[in-house]
Amino acid sequence: MIKTSYELAAMLLVTVSMTFMHAAQAVIIDFESATVGTDQTANYMEDGFRLSVLVGDYDVNPSDAFIGDGQYLALERTNNGILQSTVKIDMFGALFDFQSLVSSSFGGRITFSDGTSELFGDFLTEPVTVAFSGHTNLTWIELSSRSNDFFRVDNISLNVPEPSTLALTAVGLTGLGFARRRKNVQKNGDRS
Repeated sequence: MIKTSYELAAMLLVTVSMTFMHAAQAVIIDFESATVGTDQTANYMEDGFRLSVLVGDYDVNPSDAFIGDGQYLALERTNNGILQSTVKIDMFGALFDFQSLVSSSFGGRITFSDGTSELFGDFLTEPVTVAFSGHTNLTWIELSSRSNDFFRVDNISLNVPEPSTLALTAVGLTGLGFARRRKNVQKNGDRS
């Protein structure tokens, strides 16, 4: 009876784990649902990610020769070139991995919550897809204009890791249940 109970519990554990475990989910922020306009400061939400203004403002522009793939985000120096525009992208504290973006710019900077940053510049003639590696388990990224002109970005590709916390919790609780049951069986001397 005990062996059968363990087999059933193991099957249940595998089923529960498979229910909660999914592959990492790719998300692309393409700004297609954003309101087109200049000097915007309101938060923008897309696919669970929030874009918020830290300094200055941002523009959402329709497609043109610089990006060419629908609407895109533009960050420019404001206040007569004195103040750089900076926006923050996060998932309200959840972790994600940064994969790539499309850019055309005179100058921009991406700062990552892991303490690193990347500089961009002089992608004027065509959009460039920039791939990243090693930027995992981030809680936010910041995009900033860097020069006296603009930093244009589109199709920001991010991965959201699998929701393994619930699966690990289920495994732990099941293990505690088995340990308690085994202790009770040994205590009572019942080994049916």
